[in-house]
Amino acid sequence: MEKTEHAIKLRELSYLYEPWMLWIFISAMALLAIYRIQFPNYLQIGRWNLGHYRIAKQLFAEGEFSLRIDWLIGFPVMTAGISLFLFLAQKFFNPCIEGFVNYLMVFGIVSVVFLLKMLAISGTHTFGTRAVALRIYFGNTIILTQLTSFILMALSLIIALSYDADLRIYIWIGFGILALNYLIRLIRGTIAAFQERISLNYIILYLCTLEILPLAVLVKAWMSVQTTC
Repeated sequence: MEKTEHAIKLRELSYLYEPWMLWIFISAMALLAIYRIQFPNYLQIGRWNLGHYRIAKQLFAEGEFSLRIDWLIGFPVMTAGISLFLFLAQKFFNPCIEGFVNYLMVFGIVSVVFLLKMLAISGTHTFGTRAVALRIYFGNTIILTQLTSFILMALSLIIALSYDADLRIYIWIGFGILALNYLIRLIRGTIAAFQERISLNYIILYLCTLEILPLAVLVKAWMSVQTTC
């Protein structure tokens, strides 16, 4: 126990950065440049989702946002950004966790959970009037999660290159951002379902299947990635 506490104190005085992280940061910046040049409308949807949600919601409801090349390109970087933050958080609280292999384990967990979730949502679009609410939910999930991943990528850069005791604050800010993203998706998805007059039983079923279950699996799998000193 004393060795672990001592290792954590030493971690606070050393960088969490590892050389391979540079390529993740470069990939994220390259993707953002591609979006600005090739998919300006995609970035506009992101701005509408934050500042003018009615416009974004209308696009989602009309089927203007589905399995598209622009969000498919961003999927790997989206999961990479979230995975990098989770990896750094684990590395801070458990100094024995380090290396690209451990990061790949976290990346694989996040990728599989999100991919199965997106496929499950897109596969239910044929359920009559419920498809409208699901399209709104799908669009919100993709846009909000990708925006969150870019914020977490910037925060991860700060965390990776910081070595003072305030590092813990940045990590909890990151968890707060993830929680806020989760709550906004839940609230918007529930409101859209009620507006489409979907049964409360279906709403509870969808929330348990598409939100609570994936979150529980993700947290359980992430916490299982542990290395002992």
